Amino acid sequence: MSSSSLIAPPRTTSSPRTPARAGAAAFVIGGSLFAVEGIATTLSSPGGYPLAVVLGPAVVLMLVGYLGYAAVQHERTGRLGVLALPLVVGGLLVDAAGKVALLDEPLTVIGVLTFMAGSVLYGVATWRAGVFPRWCALGFILPLPLPLVVEGPGTILAGLLYVALGVALWARSRTIEQAPAPLA
Repeated sequence: MSSSSLIAPPRTTSSPRTPARAGAAAFVIGGSLFAVEGIATTLSSPGGYPLAVVLGPAVVLMLVGYLGYAAVQHERTGRLGVLALPLVVGGLLVDAAGKVALLDEPLTVIGVLTFMAGSVLYGVATWRAGVFPRWCALGFILPLPLPLVVEGPGTILAGLLYVALGVALWARSRTIEQAPAPLA
């Protein structure tokens, strides 16, 4: 037995760094897909572009992105974060199911409304947690109405905000250090 294993046994728990990086990559890719969808919607004729091809995977990637943020700040978001995250996850899953099944109504509407409520609450929880810059908390709230107000350009802006959230999460994941293992 080496002396180093007596001092600090190997950790058996995982660091939040890996889920944070996966979430960051998912937000960057998913946000990019939203932006591409916005560009395609702006440039194509109505009904001429199959939205489910891009939006289904983008919604699933958003789910991974939110889980990445949760891995980093779950201890600081409190009850509001505990309430908000299942709303976000449930809303995204229902929305993705509606998009994949090509059922725009009522699944997508229920999913989007649930996601929006959860995302607003998650933005407030992120603000209160203080783990990320304040603009990240606003980044969970601001993209929500953009595609509803101005379909194509709003979706492009929302996608770019999600890309920025991914970059911020990646930057934060670089600072996450594994805590030293407790002595046995």
